[in-house]
Order: sequence, then C-alpha cells, then structure tokens
Amino acid sequence: MPPESTEASFTSLTTLEILVRLGLAALLGASIGFNADRSRRPAGMRLYATASLLGGLTALLMMSDRKILPEVALPTAMISVAIIVGLISLGLILQQIPTGRPTPGLTAAASLASSAILGVGVGAGLWRPSIIAGLMTLLILKGGGFLKGRSRHLENPR
Repeated sequence: MPPESTEASFTSLTTLEILVRLGLAALLGASIGFNADRSRRPAGMRLYATASLLGGLTALLMMSDRKILPEVALPTAMISVAIIVGLISLGLILQQIPTGRPTPGLTAAASLASSAILGVGVGAGLWRPSIIAGLMTLLILKGGGFLKGRSRHLENPR
C-alpha cells in the first residue's frame, strides 16, 4: 500500500477518489451514529454521518487549489465546521436538560465532534489513523457504557 499523502491538491484527485474519501467519512460517522441509535439517543446515524461528511468535504476544500478558492475561504471553512458542530452539540445538551441527567448530552456532543474530525482526517487522505480512531471511538462508547452499567463505582455521584 502506498504511503498516505496529503500533498496532492484537490484538483489532482479523481472523481472516484473524492467519492471514496467522502463515502468513507460518511460511513465512519454513520457507524458511530448507529451506536447512538441503538441506545435510543436523540442524535443518531444520519446526524453523525452528515457531520462526518461535512468534515470530509471541508478537508477536501482545504486542499483545493488557491485559484479555485480564495485564501480567506480555507480558514472560514474550518471555523464554519467548528461552529456548526458546536451549535448542534449545544442543541443536543439543551434538549436533554429536562431529563434530569447529571451531564446531559456531553457524550453525544463529544462523539459528534469526533465524527466531524474523523471526516476531516479521511477527507485529507489520512485513512488509517481515521479508521483506527473511529474504531477506538466505538470501543470507548460501547465499552464505557457496558462497564458503567455493571459497576456501581463508575456512576456519577451527583
């Protein structure tokens, strides 16, 4: 397998390469969201897949040729992703406040941000680290919930 490189510009990528990168970004996000859907959480597979796809597209735009996109658009795109994911995460937290849980929606917000960052990694061509981090995210979400459900010591004292 050739070494991963982020040196190629967006204009040198084929349509198939762009489709594979964005598809993998959406798939990684969807797998994390599927875990949330199974737990009947307010944010699910579609939201996570969309956030990850947004991150992947942002990374592809960051790689674009300066002739296509003005220099000011690149930082603006990254800031936009951060603001959008932050607002969605805030909405998740505010939606769960009436449930009375001690830390409502924080895990959902963190995993949604993780999903968007995974999309950025895949879009930038960093396949292996993104897949490994996605699998680790799933392990943490699934394993942490499994352990918390079986141990009274891990419960929040509030």
